[in-house]
Amino acid sequence: MLLSVVALGVILAVPFFLRPFAVNGISMETTLMGGDVVLVDTLSLHVIALRRGEMIVFRNPYKVKEGDRIQADVKRVVGLPSETVHVRRDRVVISFACAQAGGARGPDSAPVQPVDGPCQQTFATSTIIGGGSFGHNGNEFDMYLGPQDYFVLGDNRRDSSDSRYFGAVQAENFVGRSIIRILPLSRFTFLILLVTS
Repeated sequence: MLLSVVALGVILAVPFFLRPFAVNGISMETTLMGGDVVLVDTLSLHVIALRRGEMIVFRNPYKVKEGDRIQADVKRVVGLPSETVHVRRDRVVISFACAQAGGARGPDSAPVQPVDGPCQQTFATSTIIGGGSFGHNGNEFDMYLGPQDYFVLGDNRRDSSDSRYFGAVQAENFVGRSIIRILPLSRFTFLILLVTS
């Protein structure tokens, strides 16, 4: 009996925290194609921290459509708060604060390590974070992230409007995690399993 009540509660709650989102454009190719429909989990961000590599749907205040309606985007999270992201043509390097003394200091006195220094993680172009779907980043870019900032990139790095163009995204603009591609049925995929370095 208790199991039936719990199952019914889950079924009734699903429409309140899972929303469909239609992908528009080519910035996430080949992972997501224009016209794909994904289910977005709007609840878990309040409980489980966002991880590098996850795909996030967010209201993009830098893109406004008719009637001042803010457009939603889907991108991959590459940089997390208080990190420095170094996008290079052949890799992405993430520098993060560590306990070492010295080194350059960024905003709010947070340590910023040089591209070839310690306290960093390098992602080669053969990875989805390091080079996207096509293994090439297109341009070079550096950004220090504040304590509320996330750096997002499209998987199609050569044709994506992302943090390299509009800046960091703050958690207050998040809609939710892209967890399942439901349409087209021939490409049904659990996207949460595609979180990869």
